[in-house]
Amino acid sequence: MAYEAIELLNQILDRYGSLDVFIAQLYRELDDAPTQELPRLTFPAPTADGGGRHALRC
Repeated sequence: MAYEAIELLNQILDRYGSLDVFIAQLYRELDDAPTQELPRLTFPAPTADGGGRHALRC
């Protein structure tokens, strides 16, 4: 895992020159993107007797 993080850092530094420039670019891209509001899910939560795979088991 540490190797992958170091490799990512090296790629960022090679491409952008510094972390500050990379982060500034991320903020610019996020600020330019339109906000998309997702609809709220309105289905009932599973219960212990609902039999769902992740249902609470006592």
